[in-house]
Amino acid sequence: EDIDFIDSVECFVATSNGLYQIYDGYIDKYSKKSALPSQFIQSAYFNKKSNCLFIGTGEKGMLELEFKTCYSFISEQGFKENVSLNSIIRNQEGEALVGGNCCDIYKIGIDTVLTYSNTKHSYASLSEIEGTLVAGTWGEGIKLIRNGELIGEIKGTRQLPNNYVHASFQDSRGNIWISTGHGIAVGNN
Repeated sequence: EDIDFIDSVECFVATSNGLYQIYDGYIDKYSKKSALPSQFIQSAYFNKKSNCLFIGTGEKGMLELEFKTCYSFISEQGFKENVSLNSIIRNQEGEALVGGNCCDIYKIGIDTVLTYSNTKHSYASLSEIEGTLVAGTWGEGIKLIRNGELIGEIKGTRQLPNNYVHASFQDSRGNIWISTGHGIAVGNN
C-alpha cells in the first residue's frame, strides 16, 4: 500500500482493495468495476509534468493512467509478465524508478521501460536519501544503489529489527527511519 500527494488537498491511496482518490472532502474508488485491470494496487506515483498516474499492481504489472486513458506497460516495453510492482519513486535526476518482486529496478521512459539496476532482488520499497537509492527487500535487508550500481547493504539483527523492509524515510532533522516486518529502526546514516 502507498500514498502520493498531488497537492495539499488531493492524494491517491493505493490499497489491496483498489485505488482511492481523495480531494476536497470527497473520495473516489477505482477498481475492476471502474475498468482497472487490477484492484490489487501496491504503489502510486503522480507525474505532475505529464499529468498522469503510475500505479504498480500485484498481478498486472505497471499501469499509466491518464485522463480517460489507461495504458499498460507489458513485456514489449521491458517488464516481465505478471510482475508485482511494489514501489514507484522519482529520484533527484527526475527519473521515475520502479521496484518489484521480480529482480530488477526499472526506469520508466516514454512508452518504454529500461533496466536501472539489475541487482536481482525482490524489492518491497524504494526511496532516495542523500543521492542514494535505498531499496528495501523482502528478506534481504536494504540494498544501497547509486547510479544503478550496488554500493552497500544494511541487514541483520545488529542494524535492523528484521530484513523485510517496507519503507525508509529521512526526516527534517536528518534521522533515517526504516520500517520493517518487526518494527522500526532509526539512525542518522
